[in-house]
Amino acid sequence: MKRVALVDDREDQRALTHAWLDGRYHVRTFRSVEDAVRALPDWRPAVVFLDIMMPGMDGFAGIEAIRRLGDPLDAVPVIAFTAHAGPGDEAYFLRRGFQGILLKPVVDPDEFIRMIERFAR
Repeated sequence: MKRVALVDDREDQRALTHAWLDGRYHVRTFRSVEDAVRALPDWRPAVVFLDIMMPGMDGFAGIEAIRRLGDPLDAVPVIAFTAHAGPGDEAYFLRRGFQGILLKPVVDPDEFIRMIERFAR
């Protein structure tokens, strides 16, 4: 079963995503980048969804912190998960090191599933 990590400061988003994906994937959620960075080396997800606007370390600092963890996390697909972008902003996120972008609000679990199946290793 593929491992999926979601890093988001909003409890409602973490709970909804977990409910949508659990059973099909092994899902683990984190309320902060700092929590994720501590846990990911031992857990090794196939893909990470990373909120951009969070208190403390934001998603841009977060992807850098995840990459600094080294092999295999320096190559794990990280998807920007944000409400602060539009459909034309994907190139910006790709230049910042993300493999893709998923725009909030997500109202259909299939949006997550398509991204997981496209990017998970």
